[in-house]
Amino acid sequence: MSFMIIVKNNFKRSLNKRNTFMVNLLLPIIVVVLGILINSIMKPSFTIGVLNSQNNSAAKNAMQALRDTKGVNVAEADPRNIKLDTITGKYSAVVQFNGNTFKIYSVKDNNTIIGLQHLIRGYMINPKPINIETIENYSMDFAKRTVAFIVLFLMITSTVNASLIIKDKANGTFKRYRYSMQNSGTYIAGNMIYNFAITYFQFFISVSMIAILRINIHIHYSDFLLMGIWVAALATAFGTCIATIFNSEMYANLFSACIALVLSLIGGTFIPFEKMPSALQQASVISPLRWFIDVTSFMEKGANWFSNTKGIEVLTAMIFILFLLSIIRNLKSKAE
Repeated sequence: MSFMIIVKNNFKRSLNKRNTFMVNLLLPIIVVVLGILINSIMKPSFTIGVLNSQNNSAAKNAMQALRDTKGVNVAEADPRNIKLDTITGKYSAVVQFNGNTFKIYSVKDNNTIIGLQHLIRGYMINPKPINIETIENYSMDFAKRTVAFIVLFLMITSTVNASLIIKDKANGTFKRYRYSMQNSGTYIAGNMIYNFAITYFQFFISVSMIAILRINIHIHYSDFLLMGIWVAALATAFGTCIATIFNSEMYANLFSACIALVLSLIGGTFIPFEKMPSALQQASVISPLRWFIDVTSFMEKGANWFSNTKGIEVLTAMIFILFLLSIIRNLKSKAE
């Protein structure tokens, strides 16, 4: 099992620089956990400007209920600057009361305006604060944001772990290896197993910290650990593929960050898939984040990790393709 020799050698080389190794090992865990903690306490914000809110009791009740709604900020608006304030984003919407009726000025989408209308009508009858998420359809819920953040960050940091391949090219280790009797797949497999072990450890500790801190993301712990196998494998294959392309660690890290962000963008991390233009929706099929988010939506409803076989099959195919590309690139390096 020649690839295990490569795995052992990689660990030995890393442990020779123990401080650097520990930073590379623990820093991603700290960043992921802090990111999830911050994400868990973030609340949506919706700023509403109000005109003529004191003209009757119903309007007063509605405005008081809006002020008591978490995530909603209410302020008196200037009637002379309604259009300017909504266009510039000072207010998400301006509500003008006229007796028992009201009018809304906003540049938000029609669904958001309809949701706000229903909310205010309800508050004028029964001023009991409810969840702001009934007003606006936000990009993603907490579980999907958490999964997307972990996948994105590990895709980037896995390239750092895969940089041993670049170092092997620079110090001549790879040159000596390519003249041996071992094949290219063995070398890539050894580096990927080393990278996978570190990446999955980082995922495992991060998810365990989520469980210990009792942050509820509506996904069972065991299903999260199963997901981690595919997350670590995808991140490892991605980082290894990038490392085989470049001869400079700096360029490899910059390129991996750029590609990961692009895949994140078209995968629905920043814009909900349903709200993306049709061209981006079609392009999103190449983004692993789109499929991780898709599977997460099933697990939030109580299903297990294997409930969405299509997503798992696509992710497995992506891992296999990246592995093959790494081998092919390594073979080209032999020919150079």
